[in-house]
Amino acid sequence: MKQLLVFAVACVFLAPVIFAGSSSDDTIATGQGSLTFHPVEHATFVMKWNGTTIAVDPIGGEGPYKAFGKADLILITHIHGDHLSVDTVKGLAGPSTVIVAPASVAEKFPEVDRGRITVVANGESVNWGESVIQAIPMYNLAPDRQGFHPKGRGNGYVVTHGGTRIYIAGDT
Repeated sequence: MKQLLVFAVACVFLAPVIFAGSSSDDTIATGQGSLTFHPVEHATFVMKWNGTTIAVDPIGGEGPYKAFGKADLILITHIHGDHLSVDTVKGLAGPSTVIVAPASVAEKFPEVDRGRITVVANGESVNWGESVIQAIPMYNLAPDRQGFHPKGRGNGYVVTHGGTRIYIAGDT
């Protein structure tokens, strides 16, 4: 089966170019059904795939997500407020929602909620149903930017499902 690589870039520099003023969704065919990307704002988007809802870097309160229902999976790349809102995540999470994030993100949640988070470090993978979620390094190389996104603190993700790979860059 032909493997398709989709760059779902959730990045400070590219997201405004991709999503600014865009209200249209993007759908691609995969070996396991259609995958639809729904831009929400800045680095935030929702993917609908085979009846599941995946929210990436949710911020902005519950309102923008009401049409999608509770998330089955929430991926969080890092701690900055344009990628993480603890209240938004808590509002989107149902009783069976899986939340995947680096340790630095888990530390931002109240102690009582940390047990719900699957902590994944750079280079680690976790299975979610038929999908594999691989955490990849997300950091800046330029010396004047390294303090914003130091290596090892945040994650990018590669989600693989049915021969399709989705790359979520975070702020790389």
